[in-house]
Amino acid sequence: MNSLTRLIPNDRIIRLQSAIIIAVALLFAGLLGSRFFSVGNFQSIASQLPILGMLALGMGITMLTGGINLSIIAGANACSLVMATIIVSHPDQPLFLALALLAGLLVAVAIGALNGVLVAWVGVSPILASLGTMTLITGLNILLSNGAVISGFPAVIQYFGNGSLLGIPVALLLFLLVAVGLWLLLEHTTLAAVCT
Repeated sequence: MNSLTRLIPNDRIIRLQSAIIIAVALLFAGLLGSRFFSVGNFQSIASQLPILGMLALGMGITMLTGGINLSIIAGANACSLVMATIIVSHPDQPLFLALALLAGLLVAVAIGALNGVLVAWVGVSPILASLGTMTLITGLNILLSNGAVISGFPAVIQYFGNGSLLGIPVALLLFLLVAVGLWLLLEHTTLAAVCT
């Protein structure tokens, strides 16, 4: 135990570190001046944040348990690939949108179960298990897609990716909804206690 942790409780250290990081970020933003506080920059941030934010939320849950998941991006790509393939096969039939969502969830569960079995039952370190899973899934993604671009999505899917509501990207609104839902789940249920 070092002298800083004896003087200041852990939660206060985390808050202090967070405040310092925010202050440094604001300092750099201020130095960039009008380039940072431009509409174009905020639109760019708003379009990139949902994808990275969703991945960070997933990784956060994993890290709460003391683990790590290096296969999260490869897994997200696999889910997207499966869902996209199903959606573009019948873009005008709403039933296939639901089927694509179900298939994507099943792929995510299968990848999570594989990582879980490797870590919990086989005893492989989380970093090695997820690194191996990442390599396997990346190879399967390339094999299944042949590296080709998938296009021909229906308008409703394009709206979720590129549309806006009251000038705010729909993807950002969905991310915020998921983030608030996860916060409520961790704050008002026993999930956080089970994870830690």
